[in-house]
Amino acid sequence: MGPIWGVLEKGATSGDVSVGHPGRGGILFIHTGRLEFILGNERFTLEEGDSIYYDARTPHSYKNIAEGETLLIAVPSPASF
Repeated sequence: MGPIWGVLEKGATSGDVSVGHPGRGGILFIHTGRLEFILGNERFTLEEGDSIYYDARTPHSYKNIAEGETLLIAVPSPASF
């Protein structure tokens, strides 16, 4: 596992194309802000204090939908760096 502190500016996105990648999974924890997280065919709105665990092989993407920054902790497994 390799925790990452993320700061996403307003409107920041992982891109238009959802991707999956090798790995066991990932965890996102939203410290402040709002994030739209797309996992396969499902959409989740994550807000302050929310978290999600997902299978990294499932296509996924995200977008900051807060009025300002979204601060989060991402924990990919295995570590991506």
